[in-house]
Amino acid sequence: MQRYIFAVVLLLCICRIGFAIHEHQTSTLPKLSSEVEVTVRLTDDVDLRDGWAQVASYSDTYGGLLLKLPRRGEYFIGDELVVRGALRQPRNFFSDNGKEFDYINFLAKDHIAYQMNVREIISQAHASSSWVRSLVSIKKWFIASVQNYLNEPYSSLAVGLVVGGKSSLGKEWSEAFRRAGLIHAVVLSGYNVSIVVSILLGCLKFLPRHARFVAGILGITAFAIMTGASTTIIRASVMAVIALYAEISYSNYSVLRALFLAALIMVVWNPLTLPYDPSFHLSFLATLGLILFSDMFTSLCKWVPLEGLRSIVSSTLAAQVLVTPYILYMMGEISILGIFANIVVTPVIPFTMLAVTLLGLSSLLPIFSITTVLTSTMTFVTHVFLAYIFKVVDIISSSKYATLSVPRFSTIAVIVSYVIIFAVYFLASRKFFSTTSQLTLEK
Repeated sequence: MQRYIFAVVLLLCICRIGFAIHEHQTSTLPKLSSEVEVTVRLTDDVDLRDGWAQVASYSDTYGGLLLKLPRRGEYFIGDELVVRGALRQPRNFFSDNGKEFDYINFLAKDHIAYQMNVREIISQAHASSSWVRSLVSIKKWFIASVQNYLNEPYSSLAVGLVVGGKSSLGKEWSEAFRRAGLIHAVVLSGYNVSIVVSILLGCLKFLPRHARFVAGILGITAFAIMTGASTTIIRASVMAVIALYAEISYSNYSVLRALFLAALIMVVWNPLTLPYDPSFHLSFLATLGLILFSDMFTSLCKWVPLEGLRSIVSSTLAAQVLVTPYILYMMGEISILGIFANIVVTPVIPFTMLAVTLLGLSSLLPIFSITTVLTSTMTFVTHVFLAYIFKVVDIISSSKYATLSVPRFSTIAVIVSYVIIFAVYFLASRKFFSTTSQLTLEK
């Protein structure tokens, strides 16, 4: 009976996804280039760039709009703006390797059909107080607190690690992080979310079982919304909620099933995520690689002396296995030294996040001499961790061997790569498990 229910649910999900993609592909929009005046409501947190700000919005007339605004303003989710500017449809662009990025459909997955370069903000009305606005206000307060103690580009990296602050590192440093294979460190990744969720659930251990479950869900949801609810954050949060439910209900927790369930929920919620969201693809592939290949690489990395270092090396390699063909297909370039960069940077990420968090919260302390010394100490410690990350990125990205360019990595090459990878996985798994069983019997 359960199999029939599962088959029906799966069929309904497939129909939902198929209809949504068909509707998107058959829809047409009029081309606009003239200057218009329009009333919009901001639907996302502002993304601060070099000299300007970018934010998603919604208009009753034109639907989703991506606004380019002056950086100096204060913008909150829910604010209503009357703006004037040139309205146009987005265009795809090409990378340095000649790879075309489907920017039109990338925005379409978030229901954004137009871009607008705002020339004038005629009026701005702040939204009434809400719990979402309160969460975003806490985030903005935390970012301002960190920026009070750290200069750029350290502050941008710091808030990106902890609360997913959308502040630009600048073109040069962003390119350096990409070449070093650490661009995921600039934003809040699934690894960072797992650290925060683990700490949160650890703090709730004193609560009764069902109260811990409710408080955990509320905490995870609040953190996901506060940090921008990106694809990676949603995936990690859904998996955390599933794990929490398994713990509370004393059920067996399968990480692989949790990953596919999280992916299914996300795709049913927004079907355009499946074909048009590279962040979703990368997050799913990296997590799947960790689940499938971690044990295999751990057994292959027995030569690594320390257990903690061995775990980092095996996890890094496992995450890269399924991600690499996709990156080559999308970008035409892969960071060769990225594995080494991740190995030497990953161990300091939790300590850096802790230092940044304490530094941001230090402004809550009363201004006494002892707290001044504490704040100065935390600023120094945080700066040391961040400086270490920047130094690693600078050294690795400056090497001419940092990246490998493969501009003609075709769809067929991707398919062949994954066929080989999974064939090796199944063959190696059979050998690995048969060896494990034999050792168990001998014992």
